[in-house]
Amino acid sequence: MKVGQGIVQEAVCSGDENILTAILEVRVLQRHVQRVTHVPKLVRHLLDAPDFYIEMKWEFTSWGDASDVSFTSQ
Repeated sequence: MKVGQGIVQEAVCSGDENILTAILEVRVLQRHVQRVTHVPKLVRHLLDAPDFYIEMKWEFTSWGDASDVSFTSQ
């Protein structure tokens, strides 16, 4: 069991929406703080690397049925 999972399960089982909302807000804040502090460290490490090179490819996919999408111009 993950840390904090027990309190989430308890909030869900008891139907206490306020506790569940508070837990989720704290988790969002924790993730934001981690990103804000760790991304600059990562960038600094990458810039300090003597011969660093990266290529990125973006691919967008959809789980929906493509036949439902209409591409008409108006």
